[in-house]
Amino acid sequence: LAEQALKTQQLKQAKYCLKCALKTYKDCARAIILRANIEQILGNYNKAIKLYKHLATKNIEYFPVVIDEIVKCYQLSSQNSPTFI
Repeated sequence: LAEQALKTQQLKQAKYCLKCALKTYKDCARAIILRANIEQILGNYNKAIKLYKHLATKNIEYFPVVIDEIVKCYQLSSQNSPTFI
């Protein structure tokens, strides 16, 4: 349901579906990845990083799946941070 909501840009609905899924199984890799993807879409890179890291530490076999997304989030978050002179 969350994936269907994402396809139609219904982010609130997708987040709700994922919240329900994670209540049932808090370490569901698929739900965590989708939740992190939504946070990336919303520009919440630090939250996405936290979710990806949570998944990678709980299930090390997912590290190769999420490492590129973690790097991308760090790059995007540094681009969006203010620069001080």
